[in-house]
Amino acid sequence: SGLLHITCRFFDNPIMEMSKKTLADIVFWFHMVWIGVLLSVIFLPPHLQFLHTIAASATIASQVLWGGCPLVTLENALRDDPYTGSFTAYLLHKTFGIEVESWAVATSLVGIFLVSVFMAL
Repeated sequence: SGLLHITCRFFDNPIMEMSKKTLADIVFWFHMVWIGVLLSVIFLPPHLQFLHTIAASATIASQVLWGGCPLVTLENALRDDPYTGSFTAYLLHKTFGIEVESWAVATSLVGIFLVSVFMAL
């Protein structure tokens, strides 16, 4: 993809080599916060629930338009040991040993989005 190609070419520079892992870790933690916002819909006060709706909409749009998450593409371009599939599926497997298919994660995103829209009404 274009983003992956541009990112790889930029980070192939030897000066940037030392910071690739650090940048990948920053993307990872941003991704964790993003997922936290997605999962926090029932805990957010009503005046902040619009943040969840925006995050869920952007997540679903990226799945539909790009066939995946651009954060995964960016993080994998920065890592020497990239993973495949869904970030959430990868994280559940690495952390808890739970195997989850990428389609199940995508379906869950739609459910979370519908709950957020319902709660925003």
